[in-house]
Amino acid sequence: EPVDTVYMTYQQSSPLVINELYFVGCSYSYFYYYDQFIELYNSSNDTLYLDGIFVVRGTHIEDIIDIEAEDYALGYYVYKFPGEYGVTRNSPLGPKEYTVIATDAIDHSRINARCVNLLGSDWEFFCAQGGDYDNLTSANLVPVSNVGNDFTMNLGHETVFMATGEEWRYGMHFDGSTLKEYIEIPISTIIDGVEYSSNFESPKYLTVRVDAGLGGNGIAKYSGRSIQRRFPGLDSNNSTFDFEIKDP
Repeated sequence: EPVDTVYMTYQQSSPLVINELYFVGCSYSYFYYYDQFIELYNSSNDTLYLDGIFVVRGTHIEDIIDIEAEDYALGYYVYKFPGEYGVTRNSPLGPKEYTVIATDAIDHSRINARCVNLLGSDWEFFCAQGGDYDNLTSANLVPVSNVGNDFTMNLGHETVFMATGEEWRYGMHFDGSTLKEYIEIPISTIIDGVEYSSNFESPKYLTVRVDAGLGGNGIAKYSGRSIQRRFPGLDSNNSTFDFEIKDP
């Protein structure tokens, strides 16, 4: 009689989580999506430090046939908080506190009333190579990857994750017929990850070891909506359950 053995491990949830992703854009009239932001949350009773942590826009490419067979997740845009993870302590996030990272920390509602005012954001992604706007009142995350673009998120389907930044490597991969440089980030260093898609039946881009589901099912481009955890700190590592669509 045949016998199967199933090996299982416990995936511990992190107290530092991505609490909200606003990526779809705010206005069909202008096709405007530059008011994107990411909100982080410390669900613990201790002060955590963001120093050195990577914030990553993942990607999916054809030459990785089986994402579950790899020991890394692929990063396209990779930015980091200043400092070194576990060493410096210059960027604290207190117990039950939130912090917001803007693509551009400006008042986007001046472009269109439906867009988000991000002038008071704690952080912003800043890429000097791309001629990016720098709001000097918001601290900067700076690029690790060599893409040379500001950190933006795909409006339909993408992965966003955080990693400790302790281990990473450059890797060359084919995107279609083009060989490009990406950053390979070991799964063991990933703190939290979210995969979203407007279509629940889309194929997975991110290993189930990081996120077993897809958030944002049914969210429309340029609708001005975001995906948020059902309550702060909820983290079952399945974004289908953890996130719901709300106003940002």
